[in-house]
This record gives sequence, structure tokens and C-alpha cells, in this order.
Amino acid sequence: MNLCAKGVTLHAIFQKSESAMAVIEKIRQRVGLVVFLIAAAIVAFLLMDALNTTSRMAGNSPVIGAVDGEKIDYQNYQAKIEQITDNYQNNQMEITDETRMQIREQAWNQEVEETLLRRAYDALGISITKEEMESLFTGDNLHASIKSAAAFQDENGQFSRDKLAQYVKSFTDGTEEGKARQRQWKRFEESVLKDELKQKYTNLIKKAVYVPSWYAKEVYVDKNKKANVNYVFVPYTTIQDTEVSFTDSDLKAYLNKNKEKFKQKDSKTIEYLTFDVIPTAEDSAAARKTVADNLEPFKTSEDAGRFVKIQNSDTPFSDKYMKKDEVSGAVKDSLFSVATGTVIGPYYEAGAYKLVKLIDRKMIADSVKVRQIIKIASDQASATKAKTTIDSLKTVLEKGGDFAALAAQFSDDPTTKDKGGDMGYVKPDAINPDLAKAIFYEHKKGDIFTVPTQQGLYLVQITEANPNAEAVKFATFSKNVEPSEQTRNAAFAKAQQFAGANTTADAFRKAATDQNLIIKKAENIEKNTYNITGLGISEEIATWAFLNEAGNVSSRIFQIEEDLKDGSGRSKTIYVLPMVSGAKAEGTASVDDVRTQLEAEVRKEKKAEKIVAKIGSAADLQAIATATGQEVKSAAELDFNSFSLADLGREPQVQGKLFGLQPSAVSKPIVGDKGVYVVQVTSFTDATPPADLSATKAEIGQPLKQSADFGVIQALTKAAKVDDERYKTRRY
Repeated sequence: MNLCAKGVTLHAIFQKSESAMAVIEKIRQRVGLVVFLIAAAIVAFLLMDALNTTSRMAGNSPVIGAVDGEKIDYQNYQAKIEQITDNYQNNQMEITDETRMQIREQAWNQEVEETLLRRAYDALGISITKEEMESLFTGDNLHASIKSAAAFQDENGQFSRDKLAQYVKSFTDGTEEGKARQRQWKRFEESVLKDELKQKYTNLIKKAVYVPSWYAKEVYVDKNKKANVNYVFVPYTTIQDTEVSFTDSDLKAYLNKNKEKFKQKDSKTIEYLTFDVIPTAEDSAAARKTVADNLEPFKTSEDAGRFVKIQNSDTPFSDKYMKKDEVSGAVKDSLFSVATGTVIGPYYEAGAYKLVKLIDRKMIADSVKVRQIIKIASDQASATKAKTTIDSLKTVLEKGGDFAALAAQFSDDPTTKDKGGDMGYVKPDAINPDLAKAIFYEHKKGDIFTVPTQQGLYLVQITEANPNAEAVKFATFSKNVEPSEQTRNAAFAKAQQFAGANTTADAFRKAATDQNLIIKKAENIEKNTYNITGLGISEEIATWAFLNEAGNVSSRIFQIEEDLKDGSGRSKTIYVLPMVSGAKAEGTASVDDVRTQLEAEVRKEKKAEKIVAKIGSAADLQAIATATGQEVKSAAELDFNSFSLADLGREPQVQGKLFGLQPSAVSKPIVGDKGVYVVQVTSFTDATPPADLSATKAEIGQPLKQSADFGVIQALTKAAKVDDERYKTRRY
């Protein structure tokens, strides 16, 4: 059962222990003993968690940010990180450095969201009542996650209150599993309460959505009114860049008029040097010698798979049989031609020296048809019972018993038991590895055999198999060519020596030039950046940059790992020496910060002025076309919502002014994104709104209601002042 969820701080559920006791007493009066026990346990856990939450909040946890001045503390944030990490691990998801950073962002967003929502709930008086609590966890209106959880279902797949009671009782059985289930249940409770509160809140917003008839009429007309137009379009490209000029004053004036377009956050720019740790010739020779020294022992080993494991080969052993199209590398062809027991190598490939020994070669099937009986085992007692049952069934089958009937009666697999245990045709990569090994490599058609797995014991029969492809099993002993400690120390010493000798920006740049070192640059590093362009996951460097002023050269050498991208999955170490070369303050960008964008916009303005001057006093489209060297074009059936001109895409300025024109009237020059336009409406096809506007109202209102589910957080966040100061608590 997976009841883990994102979690939420419980608030205003039970203010006093007396409230909890009142809920328990009310449940006792209304339901039976079993349900009462469940309810009592749930309420107790809720109360305990609420008290624990209060206790945590009372500590001296560091502050990592604030929402409109309300502090967010580190301890709650860290608890969320641990909880989300647990969820990843419970779902067997790989946790990489990138994933860890994403988890931190997810935890932070949860903290902000919960703070914003709690304030909204408090302002509106939204809460979960005691009666709703009863209904969700013990009453007739049980939460869907409880009713659908496999752990709470009986043998007929129906929800069982007895199963739920047993589950809750297991919290206090003294085992680690029981404690884990208790923690999981708490998170589930919190998640349900969080979802219920948010559902109430968003429902209020949805109920507030109202589309008046006058607005529905306007939307209907905008969508269905059509315009036929003639127009002249003069592209900015008709004016050469060299024909216009502007000064920094022009750029500043444009910036002042369009401040909202050029908002920026606090950020730093760094310049940095990298010192790669590259294996030397001596490192390569050492790896080759290790492989060569193991050639004879590898040849004479009776168990090649065990040999590569004991000798710490950098290529792990797999006892899988592989067809030719599954084998890669230099020995692909040789493995299918040499005798069993042959050792190939030493040879160099993908950054490693290797030996390969052919263990076996046989014909295997692409897929086989099998049927199974499964007895699930979760502990030693159930494993012993499962073995006894499976052994007895195997004996019956070997004497001619009916596999299908036995599967229907004894198998614990609900997906195959009603089909006589038939799994259909299976491929080795699509089933449990232990099963695949037994089915494809150790048995043949007609065999009946048992396979122990972590889930339990399988009784399997192969009903169809056609071995049609040659496959090999082999072992690889390899040693990667890795930098030695001496090589690593030399690269680090070089970086450290450079840092010690060049402590200013000018010295940093001059020394890099003198030593033919390439200075790289990373811009717009914000407070909590963890992924730096060119460096990848570099949280420590980002933190250092934001805590230092422009011109500072780091006294510390940072270390990152970079994927070799040679197919080996290995990485190389790089030492990084950064320098803060620039800083941007939150607010409107300076001219220098956005000079390129400003120049592009001001250049368009200057070109527009020249085009408008060319148009002059020309009053009809043909005269305008002649004056500007263009032609009169036409467009039909344009509407306000999907407005576009052929090959030009959307032009909002033209769109807005066109539908405000009277038929036959010629517009003044309209400055657009791609050039200057002059438009004449030849005709409008008016749209008459229907008497019944319900369909239009629904079309308008439904998306607004749907957006409440995700848009409310965006709106609350935008309206709040969120200070994210997590970087101050990080070490570098």
C-alpha cells in the first residue's frame, strides 16, 4: 500500500486535546467497536502529529525565507525534503544530483504553497470539521484512497474494515515495519486533509465564476465576426541598419517607457578556469599491467563470473545469454566464432583495458509461452508454507495433474489464476530476472520447475518454446584507465597555485592569457541556482558567487564531475577556479545589462519613423504601396481571436486597430512587430448572438473554473512577496 503523499502542516484541526476526546466519544456512540478502535487510533495519531508540529515550530530552526514577512524555517523545509526523498526511494526511483536539486525545489514550493494557502484559509474561515474528519477516515464517506488500497481489501477485492483495523493496529507491534507504516499513514492523513482544504478553497473560487450575458455576447461576436481587408505591409528589413542611428539616451528613454519588459532578479556573472584531471601515460600503463597480470589466472579460472567479482573488475558480471545484436564492442564477432573457454585480449576499448572469456554458447528462444502458480511469501513462516504448497503441487503436476485447475485454486496472482496461470508469451527482459534465467537458459519446453524470488515461490511450466537464435554467455575482466592520486594532486596543485598567485580580476585574466588558459563565462546565476551553464550541477559554486562581490577571485578550488560521454557511464574530475565578474540588482535592468535587446527595439522604432515618413500624406493603399515600393495585399475571413496575416503570424497592434475601423476607412500607419502596416476594411460579416447564450457562457466559464485547480497558487504567489534565502544556509 502506498499512501505516501506530499504532506501538509496540520493547523486548526484540533486546538485542544479535549476536542480530540470529543471526536472519539462521538465516534464511539455512532459506530461499532472495530470502527471505534480505528477512529481512536487515527485521531490519536492526528493529535500527536499536530502536537509534534507545534513542538518543531517552537525551536530555534534557521530561517530560510519568508512569505510577506512570515518566516519559513529550515527544519520544516528539511523534513519535506526527507519525505519527498522517501517517496522516491519507496517507488524505486533513482536519485541523482539533479533529482536532489529538484527535490529541494519541490520542498521549497510546498512550503510557500502551504503558507499561502493557510493564510487564505484563515482569512476565509475554511477548516475541516470534526464530522468531516469522521467521515473521511472512519465513516460512510471514506476517502477513496482508503477504499481502493489493496491492503484493505478482502479476498473478493472488497473494502474490509477489519483489514483497516489490522493495519492501524500494526503501528504498535514493535517492529520497524510497523513504525514505517505508521509514518506512512501520518503522511497519508496529512495529504488527505491538505487536499480537502484545498478542494474547499478552489470550489469557492469556482462558484464565484460568473459570465454575464453582455460579456458572452461580446465574446461570441469577437469569435464569429469576420473581416475582409486590403493592406500594405512595409517590412523593417526594407531599411538598412546603417540608415538609422541612435544614442544611449534613446536606449534609456525606451527602457524607461518599457520597464516591465526588462525586470530582472538579483544575479551574478562568473568567469572561471577549469583544470581537467586527465589520466597520464603512466596511469594507462598501470591499468594495462593489471589486466595483463590477470590474463593467465583468468584463463585457468573454473568460474569466470566469480573471478571478475573477486578481482574487482570494472565491468560487472552478467549471467545472461546475449544474442549477437545484443553484444556490443570489439569482440562481438569473435565471441560467436571462438571455442568455449577462449579468452580474448588484452585490448583497449572505451577507456579501459579488457579481457573477455566465452563461458557458454547455446540456442535460445526470443519468447516462450509459460504458465505459473505463485505463492507470495513476506516472511520466513509464509516462505516455509509456500514451499510446502508448491512442492505438493509440483508432485501432483508431475503425475498428470491439471495445471489450470490448480492455478485457479492455489495461485496468489489475481491476473493469471483465472486464466489457468497462463502468462502468454514472455520475453526475458520483461519478467523477473530469476524467472528469465530459469525459463530461457535452464529449462526447455514441457519442463515443470520451481523458481524462488524475493516476492515468493513460482511453479512454472513452459508450454511453447522455439529456440531459434544463437546466444553467448561471457565474462569481462576490465580495468578503467583512471587518473592516479598523483595525477589528481598535480592537477589540483596547478589550480591552487594559480589561485594563490592571482587574487584580483586583472591578475586572473592576465595570467590566464599568459598561460594560454581559456576563460569561460556563466551569466545570470541567481540566489538558489544549482545548475550552471557549462558546469552542470554546481550548487557550491553558485552559492560562493552569490555571497561574494564583483572582482573577487575564489581562494577555494571547486570540484565537479563531468560525464565522459564515451558510453562507459564514467565521469572525469574537473577542478574549477571561479571569479565574480559582474552583478545585477533586482529591479529594472540597466542599459548595459540589456543593451542588445534595447538596440533591437530602438532600431525598429527608428526604422518605423522612416517608413512612416515615406508614407507621408498618401491617403489610399495604392499610393502608399507606390511610395514604399510594396504592393497591396488582401486577406479574407479574419476573426479577432485567431487573427493572422498570411506568412506574418500574429500582429496584436494590427489586430486591435483593424476591428475598430469603419468599412472602407484607411487606417493610419500601424507600427507592428515585423514592420509598418496600413489597413483598409472592405467588409465585415457581422455575427448575431443567439438568444440562448448558455453554450457560450459554458465555453468561457469552464476553462476559468478548471484553472482554479492550478492557477490559484500562481496567483497567490504573484501577489505575495516571497523571499528565498536558502542560499545563506548552504556551505561551500
